Amino acid sequence: MAGGRLGRFEQRVMAPLAVLFLVLAVAYFVQKAWLVGGLLVFGWFLIAALGQSLNKRKSFARLAQGRTPEEKVVSFQMEPTVEETNQIGGACVRTALVVCGAVILLSFHHGLRVYIAIPLGLVAFYLLILVGGAVSMKVKRK
Repeated sequence: MAGGRLGRFEQRVMAPLAVLFLVLAVAYFVQKAWLVGGLLVFGWFLIAALGQSLNKRKSFARLAQGRTPEEKVVSFQMEPTVEETNQIGGACVRTALVVCGAVILLSFHHGLRVYIAIPLGLVAFYLLILVGGAVSMKVKRK
């Protein structure tokens, strides 16, 4: 039953972010910035792997069949479980690290100085951590 929230998080956050990394990689390959494009493809791979790691308790056969009937009926009015918030929070932190690295990489590529590029990456990291914290704070611990 935990697949509902995790699936929505994967579809609404991780999948668009993975597509963004892939589109950026293609754009930099077209501009013949091979190293930047290659690192963005690596970032795309990391984001996709992080999205798939949310479903670590499901087998390949269960993932292939799609959502089960009980997962379709999950009420999103219920409080999230501690396990769900830990998984989403951990994915947010790891995703924030990848995005931070990409922001710093792209800032260097476009000629920004170190004292501008690193704070930009840290701001991106901090904003994504806030998203993970907002998700984690909704749970009532017993």
